[in-house]
Amino acid sequence: MDQRMLMVGVFVFALNLMQAQESVNVVESTPVSFDWSAQPSLKTLQPEFARGRLFVQHMDGPSDTTYSVYARDGRLVGRFKVDLPDVQQTIGGRIAPLVSTDGYVAIAIAIQGSERVATLCILDRSGKVLRIVKTNSFWPYLITVADDGTIWAFGAAGSDENPKTDAHLVYQFSSAGELLGTSVPRSLFGQDPPFELSPDLGVAVITSAGKRVVLYSPHTYQLLELTLDRSIVGSYTIKPPEVERLGQKTSGTMKLMGLAVTDEGTVYARLTGGDGTGLYRLDRAAQRWMPLPPAVMDKVRSYSLIGSTGDEIALIPATPRQQSVNVKWIRFRPTL
Repeated sequence: MDQRMLMVGVFVFALNLMQAQESVNVVESTPVSFDWSAQPSLKTLQPEFARGRLFVQHMDGPSDTTYSVYARDGRLVGRFKVDLPDVQQTIGGRIAPLVSTDGYVAIAIAIQGSERVATLCILDRSGKVLRIVKTNSFWPYLITVADDGTIWAFGAAGSDENPKTDAHLVYQFSSAGELLGTSVPRSLFGQDPPFELSPDLGVAVITSAGKRVVLYSPHTYQLLELTLDRSIVGSYTIKPPEVERLGQKTSGTMKLMGLAVTDEGTVYARLTGGDGTGLYRLDRAAQRWMPLPPAVMDKVRSYSLIGSTGDEIALIPATPRQQSVNVKWIRFRPTL
């Protein structure tokens, strides 16, 4: 082997080893218990944490959704359903906190006979509907609210879901629901709807912090970063590592089952599958998911990632109880 190639290989190996063993302090909060046993339901979706509040969706059927909202200290601050007026049924979807008020925005589908209409609902803190915004041919699936108060939705460009169209999949609205613009053409992705969960590959996500919006599609392993003027400033196609058990690779890749971004722009993901299950961060330069140092990974391996606030990420046990959950917040500080 050429000596220069050998030296390069040794350097790369040493660099990877140093990165893997990077020393990081973990600042961890005392866990806080959130109890929703007073709201029995057939199914409770995984909680989401955003802007200092925990959001829980309780499902008693496809068109029967109850939302519970908690303060960071565990206090229940709201429990409600979204009921659209003058329709037969309302199907409640994702919900997110507004910035300029203590209210929320929720996705809701109005059903009247054979007709279905997608809407965004502006709610007050009690869940009362203040404004209904019809999204016309756009069908929002996921939402987030950026630091400037604008509402961002990730969804289907139309009922036909044509994978070759240049119709946009991300819509930006004002805090009052006025459409400001669109971004991210459907043709950037593959055949499968990029905004839907994949049982084999993981979840789709749109989230925001620090004057950026981040979205992820599991079907094509694509992560996009957008500025608040809807410009795409980062695009990465990063296939998660192969599943390993006892040091041996098995069939399949790891799943991305949670993603969060901090105010300073660090993107964290929870990857699951085999011995590598745990938290990873986006290495933009190398375009890869880099595992946190082993000592840190041991602390977070059995926790799911449910959101962020400031420079902290929110975690819950990966197998939470059905009627309550303990949430803890951690932040990472490099050791000097």
